[in-house]
Amino acid sequence: MIGRVSSLARKVARRLRGEMTLLTQRDAPIYRSPDAPELAAIERELEALGLAVQDWRIDPARLAEFRRLHPFPPHYHGGVGSRVWDEKLLEHFAAWSLLDLGRPGAVYIDVAGASSPWATLLRRRGVEAHSVDLHVHPAYRALDYYVECDATRLPWPDASVDAMSLQCAFEMFVGEDDARFVREAWRVLKPGGSVLVVPLYLHTHACYYATPEYYDQRLGDPGAARYLWKGSWGVPASRKYSARTLLERVVAPARQLGFQETVRALRNAQAGGEGIYLHFILRLAKPA
Repeated sequence: MIGRVSSLARKVARRLRGEMTLLTQRDAPIYRSPDAPELAAIERELEALGLAVQDWRIDPARLAEFRRLHPFPPHYHGGVGSRVWDEKLLEHFAAWSLLDLGRPGAVYIDVAGASSPWATLLRRRGVEAHSVDLHVHPAYRALDYYVECDATRLPWPDASVDAMSLQCAFEMFVGEDDARFVREAWRVLKPGGSVLVVPLYLHTHACYYATPEYYDQRLGDPGAARYLWKGSWGVPASRKYSARTLLERVVAPARQLGFQETVRALRNAQAGGEGIYLHFILRLAKPA
């Protein structure tokens, strides 16, 4: 009985702290995703900087086949009826199709996989899939292919991996970890291998958002606009590149290593289902 009362008291205290935090941040600017005209302006700026944008269209038949081959559990990301179910499956479909992950025996790393079953689903199809994250979910700790590590310091030898992808994860690499990860991807990828960032989050200006408990810590890039995100908790800084900061922070260093970049834009989002917000995708390919 005492334990239950103590637990309830802690929950009430956390709730009160959260409400007080939101009260002090009532005048903070709220993050807003770019709308269609702004996305078009971002594409024009990318083109002006020498980053050609290629069209990407969902093939509904291939998406349906993907869903049949990879049955994500019904509770994944809030369940089938959640507002992000179609989006999350589409992100994995993009990795599966653009990286040709149907190849049996391919060595693949799901970067920042968290509680995702993606590596397990791919292993059922013959792919040597692994998942890495700073903290492996308890449900997967008994599986040796779920690895707890820093993605900028992977425990794989040089030129040993065929493909890597980050689904809704690269934007969370704070500080210089985005550039560090690019260097690490170059090291572990085989010639001919690729890493995919899906979605690639861009905005009309360099910015980031943080959830209330992190907002006042200013953990985003210096000079980037800071916004508050009230939709969730647990996000120190979610980076949104401008076209120029993408070039400076990611593409230019990747080119120096030898990567060849491809930027794609989704043209038929409605074919992906409800609530699709994926627009840009970045692929860095190591020449064969």
